[in-house]
Amino acid sequence: MNLNENIGKIIKEARVEAGISQNDLADLCFISRSKLAKIELGERMPNIHDLRALCTHLMISADYLLGISLSPRRESVADFVTEFIKNEPNMSEKILIEINDMGLSSETTVNMRLGAYRGVNRILEFLCEAAVIDNG
Repeated sequence: MNLNENIGKIIKEARVEAGISQNDLADLCFISRSKLAKIELGERMPNIHDLRALCTHLMISADYLLGISLSPRRESVADFVTEFIKNEPNMSEKILIEINDMGLSSETTVNMRLGAYRGVNRILEFLCEAAVIDNG
């Protein structure tokens, strides 16, 4: 099986597993249904934009699709955020403790603590928003 055929097979399997029709996936990826059909049959190689869209909507890794990785799935942002928060529930606190342990002047420490707190909160807010978007 050549690379085109392998890519097509993986895309079709992921699409069917996700319960998405060719028409719907083509619409989501802004490509024609006939182009998607040719990709799935291994008659056409997706361009980089199509590849990105297909991987995003089918939740498969480009590395796997191209035969670089054995892991077929990428983690969704929601999975990443959930795992991150579960493993690091007090991240802001940990950063603030590290800053306090640096022995800096009180003004510098206050500014760093404020910046760290804001930074961690922005990152977590972004990840949570992305998780909502990622999960529809």
